[in-house]
Amino acid sequence: MAKFYPMISIISMIVFAWLGRRMAITRNRHSLVWGVAGALFPPLLLILKFLSVQPAEEAVDGPELDED
Repeated sequence: MAKFYPMISIISMIVFAWLGRRMAITRNRHSLVWGVAGALFPPLLLILKFLSVQPAEEAVDGPELDED
């Protein structure tokens, strides 16, 4: 199952690039820029998700210990 993950990522990049290009053409925008931006959008979302795994409060203060 793990060998399908890169393929899913590539397919989603192609789909979003095509969608961005298509929308740019219908709105008379620069299709190359919007196609590249659409292709980079899904991986950037995943990177941002995995970068914010630990909340900032716990990272600064550390874990709370119960003293009995």
